[in-house]
Amino acid sequence: MKQPAFAFLGCALLWFSACTFSPKADFVYSSANHREEPVVVPLQRMNSGHISLKVKLNGIKGLFLLDTGAAFTVLEASRKKTFEVQDRPTPRTATGAGCNELPLTLSSDNLLQLGALRIGDQDLTLMSLAHVNQSFQEGGMKPIDGVIGADILREFRAVIDYGEMVLRLHKR
Repeated sequence: MKQPAFAFLGCALLWFSACTFSPKADFVYSSANHREEPVVVPLQRMNSGHISLKVKLNGIKGLFLLDTGAAFTVLEASRKKTFEVQDRPTPRTATGAGCNELPLTLSSDNLLQLGALRIGDQDLTLMSLAHVNQSFQEGGMKPIDGVIGADILREFRAVIDYGEMVLRLHKR
């Protein structure tokens, strides 16, 4: 009894492989049938163990931390003129590791570039990162200009590859 079942299975596999892998198969490969390649952004491991990446904000180069625990993308408030950012007040405050409540301002419609990915309508939260930069400078590291947060990581279905030290971002 088992032999006919195996014969049927063998025929089904042979038919499947002929239809799937035959160079004569009538299959059109269109954008609906595959996903676009992700944008790959190089990452650097800092001496502190933090992960950083180079970005452009409004056409100006900057160094940002990659922080999966940060809800939003943040710019160091003292760098707003450097990056030509217009901000507006908000009643919200922020708290973070090792700090009390910090005042925030908000900015809209910024051009953020991560590798080849250009985001033309990026909102930013501006706040002081002085406590972070002081720690980095005491450890002999460069200060950061901001933080790439979960808002971008979630929107672009980010994959962090620690082995290759790259960030993969999928276009919207």
